[in-house]
Amino acid sequence: MLLSKKSSLEGFLTLSFMYVLLCKVLESFSLSGHGDAVSYHLVIGRYILEHGFSYAHFNFYLSSLGGLFDYIYVIPQWIFGSSLVAHVSSQFLHFFCSIGLGILIFKRCFKERVVFMLASLCLLTFARSPDFFIYAKNDGVLALVFLTGVLVTFDFEPFSKKEIKNRALLTGLCLGLLPAIKMSGIIYSAVLFFAFALKTYKRPRDILIALIPAVIISSSIFLRNWFVIGNPLFPAFLEVFPTKITPEMMGFMNSMLKTPASTTGILRNYLIAFSPKAIGWIAIPMVYFNHRAKRTNLNLLLVLILAFTTFYSLINPGYPAERFYFPCHFVLFFYIFKTLSYYEIKAKYFWLLLLVIFADSKIDKVTGRILNYYGELAEFGLNRGFLNRRIPYTSLWNHVMAGSRIVSDSVPMVYYSPPGVRMYQSGHSHEANFLWRCSSDDIEKFKAFDAAILTEPKKNKCSEAIVANWKLAYQVGKWSLYKP
Repeated sequence: MLLSKKSSLEGFLTLSFMYVLLCKVLESFSLSGHGDAVSYHLVIGRYILEHGFSYAHFNFYLSSLGGLFDYIYVIPQWIFGSSLVAHVSSQFLHFFCSIGLGILIFKRCFKERVVFMLASLCLLTFARSPDFFIYAKNDGVLALVFLTGVLVTFDFEPFSKKEIKNRALLTGLCLGLLPAIKMSGIIYSAVLFFAFALKTYKRPRDILIALIPAVIISSSIFLRNWFVIGNPLFPAFLEVFPTKITPEMMGFMNSMLKTPASTTGILRNYLIAFSPKAIGWIAIPMVYFNHRAKRTNLNLLLVLILAFTTFYSLINPGYPAERFYFPCHFVLFFYIFKTLSYYEIKAKYFWLLLLVIFADSKIDKVTGRILNYYGELAEFGLNRGFLNRRIPYTSLWNHVMAGSRIVSDSVPMVYYSPPGVRMYQSGHSHEANFLWRCSSDDIEKFKAFDAAILTEPKKNKCSEAIVANWKLAYQVGKWSLYKP
């Protein structure tokens, strides 16, 4: 991409890029109380450190929803304990290992600074579900690994034949990591392997080299899930593999994985795949220009996106979750700016391009959120009071003793509970299933616990027995804490 008046334009772009990058880094350190993060992604590491690896898996079935990257969250908790500092450090880890490393890869992909910064701005300003790169989860890391695998397979810098010798081995690492990070990655792995096999079918040795690490790495999660809950592909194929999970958890997973198909739902999957930002639609006319220039290798990247979207729509057409398409979006951004790098762009079109990128960047909201968060942090300090203010439900744990056994009919986000607390939730623990399906033999079971956290005190006779026999110790939001 060549520009007239390059110095002034590049200067403005550099300032814009640095400002947005600073905002997103600061945002990654701002505390988020997202349910998945504090219900199981971070809790896996906490339980490993407090109760051991076996308890964290065989007594906490939600751990089977986590992948290999979730174990990295053990490190901040080992250093800082299960604290607010460990939480925001984990958020930054996820941000850096997805957006951060993605920017570094783009730095090597695009030699021209203008192209690199425009592409990086797209990564930093996702219009669809951008907060999922901030939460302490794993969706962004999956996107980074898929992008890496695609660049290796299709011989793009910085993973071209000239720079990487053992490319088949690196492809195998990506193939294995995709399902090992997140089970939805198994579709990405299948699509990537099919593309790799087509590119290397004349070199069966390379296919074998790729398969060995792919099988070893992915098997670590498949075997874990097999031993823990009896289903290597959990949460998929619940009707094929008999699992040890509770009926409530089975129902919840089926409600997501068996959402009825509709024309609107299927079309929405394709809409999401090609529109992480408004600029995504520019990829459609680019197909023609790449075809004319005989850049077939580049156009095949869109075929990968179409392949994943089609497979996903066939398997689960009624649940078009935007975060499941992050890997497609990383590849789409690469496709767009790799194409643009072959052309000279006049200054007026550069400004239009930049305007389109910033139009749905939400950077104004990010700036406001940062000012609000760090303003409160300066006023109240990094303490329990600040935590309770930012995530009100955490005040519930101020009234629970360390080492308590808690039964609950919901997921009260156990990460911030006192040390040694063991949580038994009706949806994920057989010991607490009486709060989900109560029989006459279950009425007294609550007495085996030290406290109860209820959201539906009148759900059944077992809940009513807790309310009748124990005292209401504290209430915040929908959660009520009962003690003997």
